[in-house]
Amino acid sequence: SGLLVLVMCAEAFYCFGYAQEMAQTTLAGAIFWLRVEYIGIPWIPALWVLLGRRHFGLRGRAVLLSIIPVIVAIAEWTNGMHGLYDRSMMLVPRGPFSVVEVHRGPIAWLNLAFLYGSLFYGTVLCLPRIRASSGLVRLQSIFFASSCVPPLIGYLIYFLGWSPWGLDLAPLTLCLTVALVYVAVFRLEWFHLVPTVRSLVFKSIRDSVLAIDLRHRLVRLV
Repeated sequence: SGLLVLVMCAEAFYCFGYAQEMAQTTLAGAIFWLRVEYIGIPWIPALWVLLGRRHFGLRGRAVLLSIIPVIVAIAEWTNGMHGLYDRSMMLVPRGPFSVVEVHRGPIAWLNLAFLYGSLFYGTVLCLPRIRASSGLVRLQSIFFASSCVPPLIGYLIYFLGWSPWGLDLAPLTLCLTVALVYVAVFRLEWFHLVPTVRSLVFKSIRDSVLAIDLRHRLVRLV
């Protein structure tokens, strides 16, 4: 799926940019790599929602989901002119790292609300499918819903100031998200149409159906 590739690219910009940010010894260098991170950060939640909606057969105008990411990206890249994203920024030594300490502006809070709202929506989107399906289809939905959880928890820990040395844990938790997506796509065949079509066919049949394997063993009762 092209959307999945875009999500992974956005996450790569975030993780790579943050790794470079942590290696900087000047505020100017840290701010440069922070701008690189924001090539990907605003788009992760929007693309994740689109990916889930497309997979579950839901339609909508993708342009509406792009409005806030565009606003957030422009506000961050031009923050020095208005301070609407970060009111102030300082490079503070924390243990073995130099961490950018920021005081958030109104657009940063908008981005935070959009991030949590989108990832939470992505999780809730799976709940009806989990309840209504079984077998492989249910497992696929469980993995997709679970993949939204690690960044939510990681960023919450960072936001509350509980992370070690004040580090942003979201890039680390995104690694767990990628692992869950890998299992869903390559092990559970998340983009394979057969399980989904089979589930829809079984749901449309009013009679009971017995599924057996080549050895005449019962493998499914619907």
